Amino acid sequence: MPTSAQNHSQTIRVIGPRRIVIAISDDHDSTELLRSVCILLRSQALASIRTESSDGLATARERLAEALELLPKIEAIRKSAGTIRTSASHIDVASDSLRTALNRLLTQAQTALSVTDVAVEEPSSEHPMCGVA
Repeated sequence: MPTSAQNHSQTIRVIGPRRIVIAISDDHDSTELLRSVCILLRSQALASIRTESSDGLATARERLAEALELLPKIEAIRKSAGTIRTSASHIDVASDSLRTALNRLLTQAQTALSVTDVAVEEPSSEHPMCGVA
């Protein structure tokens, strides 16, 4: 699916052990999630067609069940990452605003100091400490 809105507002929705619906966009989603889900589904399919009982098969099925349980947690992490990115963007904008204000104030202070320096450099002949004899 192209958007999570079409997938009950979820990026990943596990319907069953071999049925997973993913909302993924080429524009901003990583293909790693799609790859991981494909590997999981392929492994589930392989495990389901095996008929012999063995310790390896039982272990594989246990691990696949654990992986299936972890899959929805990726969405929570992705949502948190999105929130963090949004917050970081707001922080960056606030930082730029503060930096601009700081530069403006420092420029105004330097301008005021240079006006004061010019006034100090011009000696007054009426003052006894001016060095005028």
